[in-house]
Amino acid sequence: TEIGNLNVATRVVSRSKLSTFIATDDPKEHSDQTISRAEYARVAKLQNDYIRTRDMLVIEGYIGNDPQFRTPARLIIEKANANIAAMQHILYYPASPEELDEFVPAVTVIYTPNLKAEGYPEERLIAVDLESYTTRVLNSDYFGESKKGGLRMWNKLVYERGGLALHSGCKVIPVGSERRVALIVGLSGTGKTTTTFTKQNDSSPVQDDFCALMPGGKVHATENGCFAKTFGLNPNDEPTIY
Repeated sequence: TEIGNLNVATRVVSRSKLSTFIATDDPKEHSDQTISRAEYARVAKLQNDYIRTRDMLVIEGYIGNDPQFRTPARLIIEKANANIAAMQHILYYPASPEELDEFVPAVTVIYTPNLKAEGYPEERLIAVDLESYTTRVLNSDYFGESKKGGLRMWNKLVYERGGLALHSGCKVIPVGSERRVALIVGLSGTGKTTTTFTKQNDSSPVQDDFCALMPGGKVHATENGCFAKTFGLNPNDEPTIY
């Protein structure tokens, strides 16, 4: 770009819902598409064999920043798609060098954008193993599969802790002498990010995507940044992103 950023045009421009499958031998437990554990094992071996022939990058950090509930996360991705690694590195909360020395991920995304998944829609597969908290992505170069792959597993951790994972933005609004937390809940593309980063009443954005609402009202954020459109920004309305 004119200010020195890389502008990478991806082949895939949205998440591949029709190519996303849960690994299970009991499909009645899930409302989404499923594949058998044996099929997941076959795909995992296919991907692992492919990875042995490629240069890979490993990105590690945390989903969330609360010491009481921050989730160690790892992305393994082909070096040829380093733009995805760079974006995920921004959204993870950083781990210290000491933490990285003994880093054990709770959630993992293994990502091969250039390996086709024959027999699946668009020869693309997002295979979700809820038991090992691992997502395997084949033949998509869209960053959202990395971002949402980790958050999907984090959703399960929130549920197991008795909380609600909400597809929402989060902001802090001054009310008199206090500061109130507000969550902006909505489907994709309905204005959560725009509302979160607009400065109504001198409010401040926290983040623009998934949050956890826990018993007692505590809210946990997930990402150390935002995934937002950067064209047509108004410095008065959206100063943080601008």
